[in-house]
Amino acid sequence: MSDIPVPPNKKRVRITPFIGQMVVFWRTLLGLTQEELAKRAGVSLSTLKKIEAGRKHGPWFGTLEDLCEAMDICLQELIAGAGRLAAQRQG
Repeated sequence: MSDIPVPPNKKRVRITPFIGQMVVFWRTLLGLTQEELAKRAGVSLSTLKKIEAGRKHGPWFGTLEDLCEAMDICLQELIAGAGRLAAQRQG
């Protein structure tokens, strides 16, 4: 976890598992298969599958940026959507 202070009336929410759900949402909205998105983004199909399943952890912002660019969305929207999902499910 980061050292970013959390206001006393808010609790910290882990969004990593929900980023994959947002990738699936945008990919299917755009009518792309996993193979098509992986190729467009220049990432391996295995990596995309792990991200979508919520099993990919670690420093992968570059990969997320590539995926977002391939889907013509901004990284901030992807992360904000994941945050909203996490807050709904955990709060």
